[in-house]
Amino acid sequence: MLASLPELKQLEGNLQRMKIEHFDLYDNLCHIASLTRQLHIQYSYLGSLFMKEGGDAKQCPKFVRRSVLSLYQNEVKKVASHPDIHHFKTLLVTFRDVGYPKTFLLLLGAKPESISGTTFIK
Repeated sequence: MLASLPELKQLEGNLQRMKIEHFDLYDNLCHIASLTRQLHIQYSYLGSLFMKEGGDAKQCPKFVRRSVLSLYQNEVKKVASHPDIHHFKTLLVTFRDVGYPKTFLLLLGAKPESISGTTFIK
């Protein structure tokens, strides 16, 4: 997806506002995004789990042990059951064109300028 720099900056601002207004949710989202990165799981898989798209079978990590994947999915469910998760889901829908990978990279602190354009990120 080709996300424009203004869209990325707007999303970054919304995430910063979430950090202030819903810090606990923001902290949990950072935790699960960081875990996703450390396990080398695609951000698009994480996004599909949050949006209850079932986690596309093509995105499902094949190299992660089933037991580890189960633990990961349970961690995602904990975050997805946060009482304020609707704020984040609204951002995912509003900024659908930005895509899950770039959204999670912004959440982890990436600068909009570094991820704008056609960078290939899963």
